[in-house]
Amino acid sequence: MSRSRNRLAVGKLEHFAAWCEKQGWKRHQCKGAYEVLRMRHEVENDTLIVYRRDATNAGGELVHLTLFGIAERTFNRYIKAQR
Repeated sequence: MSRSRNRLAVGKLEHFAAWCEKQGWKRHQCKGAYEVLRMRHEVENDTLIVYRRDATNAGGELVHLTLFGIAERTFNRYIKAQR
């Protein structure tokens, strides 16, 4: 599975979440301190989860969130829809 730590800006999380909701995703309660978005879709087996880290690898302020698996694939569709 792919993982990305540099594509979804922290400030764009709500825009991405709203787009996902229009695609049929439903928000669920986040689990743990590092989840910032958890969503389920009735036809998808996987849960869409977006994570945050405490800081960047260089120790600076967090600018991007981490995407993994279905979240990464859904984000790719989101980017294409924005064009």
